[in-house]
Amino acid sequence: SGLIGPFSKHEPGVAKAYGSAIADGTRQANSYNISGVVKDSTGNYTWSFDDDMGNVNFSAVGNVEESQYDWRLDTPLVGSVQIHTRIQAGSAVDAVHNITVHGDQ
Repeated sequence: SGLIGPFSKHEPGVAKAYGSAIADGTRQANSYNISGVVKDSTGNYTWSFDDDMGNVNFSAVGNVEESQYDWRLDTPLVGSVQIHTRIQAGSAVDAVHNITVHGDQ
């Protein structure tokens, strides 16, 4: 339907949450269904949802804006998801990153 609003959480294929954060964990403008981002420690961020997911079987995809860094999903919960940003060699690093979540609400 192309609508973002109260009915979009029931639409298959529509992103249920998305956003972007700078390296210190500050959420950028134009997010959807994201209540906040917390930088838990170096390279570890928890994204919280305004409206919970229906279960933990959702897909969260993202990217890091530095080509030598990687992004990894960890600990999906109905109300949040934790991600890690790393240098490709494996060390934790703070990084600008984006996230998009798909699944049932």
